[in-house]
Amino acid sequence: MITLSFFSDLFTESFMQRAFLAGVMLGVLAPLIGSIVIIRRLSFIADTLGHFSLVGISLSLFLSYSLGNEIFADRPLFLGIFFSVVGGLLIEIFRRYYKSYKEISMPIVMSLGTAVSAMFFSLSKKTGSLYNYLFGSILTVTDYYIVVIAITMVVVILLYVLFFRQIISVSFEEGNAKFLGINLNFFQLIFIIVLSVVVSMMKMS
Repeated sequence: MITLSFFSDLFTESFMQRAFLAGVMLGVLAPLIGSIVIIRRLSFIADTLGHFSLVGISLSLFLSYSLGNEIFADRPLFLGIFFSVVGGLLIEIFRRYYKSYKEISMPIVMSLGTAVSAMFFSLSKKTGSLYNYLFGSILTVTDYYIVVIAITMVVVILLYVLFFRQIISVSFEEGNAKFLGINLNFFQLIFIIVLSVVVSMMKMS
Protein backbone atom coordinates (compact mmCIF):
# COMPACT_ATOMS: atom_id res chain seq x y z
CA MET A 1 0.00 0.00 0.00
CA ILE A 2 2.84 2.34 0.85
CA THR A 3 4.43 1.67 -2.55
CA LEU A 4 1.17 2.26 -4.43
CA SER A 5 0.54 5.43 -2.45
CA PHE A 6 4.07 6.64 -3.18
CA PHE A 7 3.66 6.20 -6.95
CA SER A 8 0.16 7.71 -7.01
CA ASP A 9 1.42 10.74 -5.09
CA LEU A 10 4.48 10.97 -7.33
CA PHE A 11 2.40 11.30 -10.49
CA THR A 12 0.36 14.13 -9.03
CA GLU A 13 3.44 16.30 -9.55
CA SER A 14 3.34 18.15 -12.87
CA PHE A 15 7.05 17.63 -13.60
CA MET A 16 6.61 13.85 -13.26
CA GLN A 17 3.59 13.91 -15.59
CA ARG A 18 5.60 15.80 -18.19
CA ALA A 19 8.57 13.45 -17.79
CA PHE A 20 6.29 10.42 -18.22
CA LEU A 21 4.65 11.87 -21.34
CA ALA A 22 8.01 12.78 -22.85
CA GLY A 23 9.37 9.29 -22.09
CA VAL A 24 6.39 7.57 -23.72
CA MET A 25 6.53 9.71 -26.87
CA LEU A 26 10.30 9.40 -27.23
CA GLY A 27 9.87 5.67 -26.65
CA VAL A 28 7.61 5.59 -29.72
CA LEU A 29 9.97 7.74 -31.79
CA ALA A 30 13.23 5.98 -30.95
CA PRO A 31 12.48 2.55 -32.49
CA LEU A 32 10.88 4.09 -35.59
CA ILE A 33 14.01 6.11 -36.31
CA GLY A 34 16.52 3.74 -34.72
CA SER A 35 15.60 0.77 -36.89
CA ILE A 36 16.50 2.74 -40.03
CA VAL A 37 19.72 3.97 -38.41
CA ILE A 38 20.82 0.38 -37.72
CA ILE A 39 19.82 -0.87 -41.18
CA ARG A 40 21.80 1.94 -42.83
CA ARG A 41 24.80 1.25 -40.54
CA LEU A 42 24.72 4.71 -39.01
CA SER A 43 24.71 3.67 -35.35
CA PHE A 44 27.29 6.36 -34.48
CA ILE A 45 25.25 9.16 -36.03
CA ALA A 46 23.06 9.80 -32.96
CA ASP A 47 26.16 10.53 -30.87
CA THR A 48 27.53 12.76 -33.61
CA LEU A 49 24.33 14.79 -34.04
CA GLY A 50 23.91 15.03 -30.27
CA HIS A 51 27.35 16.60 -29.95
CA PHE A 52 26.76 18.90 -32.92
CA SER A 53 23.43 20.08 -31.48
CA LEU A 54 25.45 21.37 -28.52
CA VAL A 55 26.73 24.08 -30.88
CA GLY A 56 23.22 25.55 -31.01
CA ILE A 57 22.69 25.17 -27.27
CA SER A 58 26.04 26.77 -26.40
CA LEU A 59 25.42 29.53 -28.96
CA SER A 60 22.05 30.31 -27.34
CA LEU A 61 23.77 30.62 -23.94
CA PHE A 62 26.47 32.81 -25.48
CA LEU A 63 23.87 35.10 -27.10
CA SER A 64 21.99 35.26 -23.80
CA TYR A 65 25.19 36.26 -22.00
CA SER A 66 26.28 38.75 -24.68
CA LEU A 67 22.91 40.42 -25.30
CA GLY A 68 21.50 40.07 -21.79
CA ASN A 69 18.33 38.48 -23.20
CA GLU A 70 17.20 35.32 -21.39
CA ILE A 71 14.97 34.22 -24.28
CA PHE A 72 17.97 32.52 -25.89
CA ALA A 73 18.89 30.64 -22.71
CA ASP A 74 15.32 29.62 -21.88
CA ARG A 75 14.57 27.99 -25.22
CA PRO A 76 17.73 26.66 -26.87
CA LEU A 77 15.85 23.82 -28.59
CA PHE A 78 15.40 25.49 -31.98
CA LEU A 79 19.06 26.45 -32.31
CA GLY A 80 19.97 22.94 -31.17
CA ILE A 81 17.70 21.40 -33.82
CA PHE A 82 19.03 23.77 -36.49
CA PHE A 83 22.66 22.86 -35.84
CA SER A 84 21.79 19.19 -35.54
CA VAL A 85 20.27 19.36 -39.04
CA VAL A 86 23.39 21.19 -40.26
CA GLY A 87 25.51 18.41 -38.76
CA GLY A 88 23.39 15.77 -40.49
CA LEU A 89 23.76 17.52 -43.84
CA LEU A 90 27.53 17.79 -43.33
CA ILE A 91 27.66 14.05 -42.69
CA GLU A 92 25.80 13.36 -45.94
CA ILE A 93 28.15 15.69 -47.85
CA PHE A 94 31.24 13.97 -46.45
CA ARG A 95 29.74 10.52 -47.09
CA ARG A 96 29.25 11.40 -50.76
CA TYR A 97 32.65 13.06 -51.11
CA TYR A 98 34.57 10.23 -49.41
CA LYS A 99 32.64 7.31 -50.88
CA SER A 100 35.33 4.77 -50.03
CA TYR A 101 35.69 6.04 -46.44
CA LYS A 102 32.14 6.98 -45.47
CA GLU A 103 32.67 6.17 -41.80
CA ILE A 104 35.15 9.05 -41.32
CA SER A 105 32.40 11.63 -41.87
CA MET A 106 30.91 11.21 -38.39
CA PRO A 107 34.13 11.62 -36.33
CA ILE A 108 34.95 14.76 -38.36
CA VAL A 109 31.54 16.35 -37.71
CA MET A 110 31.52 15.22 -34.06
CA SER A 111 34.96 16.73 -33.40
CA LEU A 112 33.96 19.98 -35.09
CA GLY A 113 30.75 20.23 -33.06
CA THR A 114 32.52 19.47 -29.78
CA ALA A 115 35.21 22.09 -30.43
CA VAL A 116 32.81 24.87 -31.46
CA SER A 117 30.37 24.18 -28.59
CA ALA A 118 33.26 24.17 -26.08
CA MET A 119 34.31 27.57 -27.39
CA PHE A 120 30.81 29.06 -27.01
CA PHE A 121 30.34 27.50 -23.56
CA SER A 122 33.60 29.06 -22.37
CA LEU A 123 32.71 32.46 -23.84
CA SER A 124 29.23 32.47 -22.30
CA LYS A 125 30.57 32.33 -18.70
CA LYS A 126 27.35 30.48 -17.89
CA THR A 127 28.12 26.79 -17.56
CA GLY A 128 26.11 25.96 -14.44
CA SER A 129 23.64 23.78 -16.37
CA LEU A 130 26.28 22.30 -18.68
CA TYR A 131 25.77 18.82 -17.18
CA ASN A 132 22.06 18.85 -18.09
CA TYR A 133 22.82 19.91 -21.65
CA LEU A 134 25.49 17.23 -22.06
CA PHE A 135 23.45 14.34 -20.68
CA GLY A 136 19.87 15.61 -20.66
CA SER A 137 17.38 15.60 -17.80
CA ILE A 138 13.88 14.35 -18.51
CA LEU A 139 12.63 15.79 -15.21
CA THR A 140 13.23 19.33 -16.51
CA VAL A 141 11.02 18.94 -19.60
CA THR A 142 8.55 21.81 -19.97
CA ASP A 143 5.12 21.99 -21.60
CA TYR A 144 6.81 23.70 -24.55
CA TYR A 145 9.03 20.65 -25.15
CA ILE A 146 6.08 18.27 -24.76
CA VAL A 147 4.26 20.07 -27.59
CA VAL A 148 7.34 19.94 -29.86
CA ILE A 149 7.87 16.22 -29.14
CA ALA A 150 4.18 15.47 -29.78
CA ILE A 151 4.22 17.30 -33.13
CA THR A 152 7.39 15.47 -34.17
CA MET A 153 5.91 12.11 -33.21
CA VAL A 154 2.79 12.76 -35.30
CA VAL A 155 4.90 13.86 -38.29
CA VAL A 156 7.12 10.75 -38.09
CA ILE A 157 4.13 8.40 -37.86
CA LEU A 158 2.49 10.14 -40.84
CA LEU A 159 5.70 9.78 -42.87
CA TYR A 160 5.76 6.06 -42.10
CA VAL A 161 2.10 5.65 -43.07
CA LEU A 162 2.41 7.63 -46.31
CA PHE A 163 5.87 6.49 -47.47
CA PHE A 164 6.43 3.10 -45.83
CA ARG A 165 7.35 1.32 -49.08
CA GLN A 166 9.78 4.04 -50.11
CA ILE A 167 11.39 4.18 -46.66
CA ILE A 168 11.97 0.41 -46.63
CA SER A 169 13.34 0.42 -50.18
CA VAL A 170 15.76 3.28 -49.54
CA SER A 171 16.89 1.78 -46.23
CA PHE A 172 17.59 -1.77 -47.45
CA GLU A 173 18.70 -1.34 -51.06
CA GLU A 174 19.37 2.08 -52.57
CA GLY A 175 20.09 0.62 -56.01
CA ASN A 176 16.72 -1.12 -56.13
CA ALA A 177 14.98 2.04 -54.86
CA LYS A 178 16.59 4.06 -57.64
CA PHE A 179 15.48 1.46 -60.19
CA LEU A 180 11.90 1.80 -58.90
CA GLY A 181 12.05 5.55 -59.54
CA ILE A 182 12.20 6.60 -55.88
CA ASN A 183 13.81 9.98 -55.27
CA LEU A 184 16.78 8.95 -53.10
CA ASN A 185 17.97 12.47 -52.35
CA PHE A 186 14.54 13.55 -51.13
CA PHE A 187 14.06 10.64 -48.73
CA GLN A 188 17.63 10.82 -47.47
CA LEU A 189 17.14 14.53 -46.76
CA ILE A 190 13.85 13.86 -44.94
CA PHE A 191 15.50 11.09 -42.91
CA ILE A 192 18.43 13.30 -41.88
CA ILE A 193 16.13 16.17 -40.86
CA VAL A 194 13.78 13.95 -38.83
CA LEU A 195 16.69 12.12 -37.19
CA SER A 196 18.36 15.43 -36.31
CA VAL A 197 15.17 16.75 -34.70
CA VAL A 198 14.63 13.56 -32.66
CA VAL A 199 18.26 13.44 -31.49
CA SER A 200 18.10 17.10 -30.44
CA MET A 201 14.96 16.52 -28.41
CA MET A 202 16.48 13.48 -26.71
CA LYS A 203 19.56 15.56 -25.93
CA MET A 204 17.40 18.18 -24.26
CA SER A 205 15.30 15.58 -22.40
